[in-house]
Amino acid sequence: MPLGYDEDGDLPEGVHEMRIEEFWARYGYNPHRRALLDRFEGALVQMKAARGRAVVVGGSFVTNRESPNDIDACCDDAQVDPKDLPEMAALEGQGLHLFLDLSGRHLIRDLLFRLRRGTTKRVGIVLLDLEKSDLPLRRRPWGSGT
Repeated sequence: MPLGYDEDGDLPEGVHEMRIEEFWARYGYNPHRRALLDRFEGALVQMKAARGRAVVVGGSFVTNRESPNDIDACCDDAQVDPKDLPEMAALEGQGLHLFLDLSGRHLIRDLLFRLRRGTTKRVGIVLLDLEKSDLPLRRRPWGSGT
């Protein structure tokens, strides 16, 4: 059954695993979103090279909002050494909020479950398995060009 949205445009509560190619096809449906995804791919390539196994994505990007401001993502894999991510800081402010949570307690992942400010509503997040995905993508799910 396809993953839907609730009446507020949010994913249903839970962790929804997707391959990167599926994520691109589902969320890259307009030029604004594709531009964010192009920058996000660079971050994922770095994360995978630094032995990151998975990244969780939450916030407005995984809603049905047409023009989200950014992509909120977290790698909470204790194997990742921040020293192996020298270019990650440069991506911040380009429509990406990338977090490393090396506590082993999934603290930031839990924050991404709470999307609506001022509420206790829990929403869905997407887990991207970096080990099962080829990065960089050889072919964009939406075809050539933008």
